[in-house]
Amino acid sequence: MRRILSPYPVSEAEYFERVLRYDPNSLTQLIAATSAELPAVRDLTDRGLGLYTPWALLDAALVSLALGRDGRPHATSPDLRQILDLYLALDDPVTRAPEGMERWNDYLQRTLHLQGPWQEDDYSQLSRSIALLEQTPYPDDSDDPLEVVLPGWDHKLLGCSLADYIGIANLVWACATNDPNLRRRGRFTLDRYPVEEYDQFDGLRTPAQAKAVLNRHFVTTKTKLRAAFPTNSDPLLRRYTRNPLRSRPLVGGIPGGYVVPVPAAVLGKATPLGLYYTGGDNNSEWGKAFTRDVGRLFERYVGRQLALIPDAEVHPEIVVKLSKNQSKKTIDFFVVFPDLVLLVEVKSTRPSEKLRLGGEDFPTKLAKHFERVLE
Repeated sequence: MRRILSPYPVSEAEYFERVLRYDPNSLTQLIAATSAELPAVRDLTDRGLGLYTPWALLDAALVSLALGRDGRPHATSPDLRQILDLYLALDDPVTRAPEGMERWNDYLQRTLHLQGPWQEDDYSQLSRSIALLEQTPYPDDSDDPLEVVLPGWDHKLLGCSLADYIGIANLVWACATNDPNLRRRGRFTLDRYPVEEYDQFDGLRTPAQAKAVLNRHFVTTKTKLRAAFPTNSDPLLRRYTRNPLRSRPLVGGIPGGYVVPVPAAVLGKATPLGLYYTGGDNNSEWGKAFTRDVGRLFERYVGRQLALIPDAEVHPEIVVKLSKNQSKKTIDFFVVFPDLVLLVEVKSTRPSEKLRLGGEDFPTKLAKHFERVLE
């Protein structure tokens, strides 16, 4: 028998009302326990779990923790299903936009930026962090030298080595999703990890050192979430805006240890994209330099991957002299096959919130980048 979904569209006020019926500690712990049992996003629909997407679960947790009131009734699994059902039916600007392709371009931009990062292979991305930031050679005599991604950069930014940072993220995820005690799924406490096993880390040797890294980068509280909640955002777009639980996926101050509403968000912190945002998030001069360095390394990383293509020659950019006083660099790589030449221009940039929300003309913006490549 097919389940009847909530009629579309649902207002954000109705969705909020449903979420806020329940005690935030109860609902968030239910979300965490449920998330810990879920398969990869690509398998949700085939298993009849299409409502239980990580972005929907994380949004419900945010609304509850930021706006909820303690002492309300405890939430049950059917209650959570109803909340996620309403989330799926939330109204969208696409219902009000004029007919035409532009409204669908905007909708696809919003959907891509909201859902895309959740559908990557986590372990491939964690490995890529090491490959990009630790194993990509960069010449010391380059005319465009690295500014801050130099020996010791990871300790300055993360408070530990990059390998240990990835290890902590993996440890939290593993404990939250695979604890033999089902009642502890979706939670994490450092006392579950024996002190004698800290020798598996590069430099972390005590729970206090691990806790310092967690508090610095992973942990938030209800008070902080309440302060960060976007109270003045467009109700049709709020769910597409930045969720602070994405950058701080552990919730402290709740009895029983850290609650991990969506464990997959913990792994996301240690991916190249997560590190890119961590390094550049404070908009400091060091942070800006970090994002520039990641762009430089990313270009060389792409070149390394292109070099693996069989039956192709890869040539880097060259400087073309246009006049006596003017010269210009070409595109980044020429990949020469027996029957064609592929031009590759590598760009690394953070999309603005306006772009993520579908407020910019993305096709035109993309076309301008192609024009620069072909100049």
